[in-house]
Amino acid sequence: MRLSKGLKQTTIADKAGVSPRAVRALEAGEGSSLSTFLSVVKALDATDVLDLLTTKSQVSPMAMLASRRRQRSRGSR
Repeated sequence: MRLSKGLKQTTIADKAGVSPRAVRALEAGEGSSLSTFLSVVKALDATDVLDLLTTKSQVSPMAMLASRRRQRSRGSR
């Protein structure tokens, strides 16, 4: 994303308020803090990518609870 925008690592690091080393590590997949990741995403004006990190629930939690209540039965004595 950074390269497609023609930005240098140092430019993004300055804009994100992180070190250039932190940007290099993030890009290399060496690990990063969530804070650094979010700062870089914001610096790239790419917060829409955060939607990719969430999943949409296909089952209602209330429906699951109701289903469990119906499935309960007493054990034999």
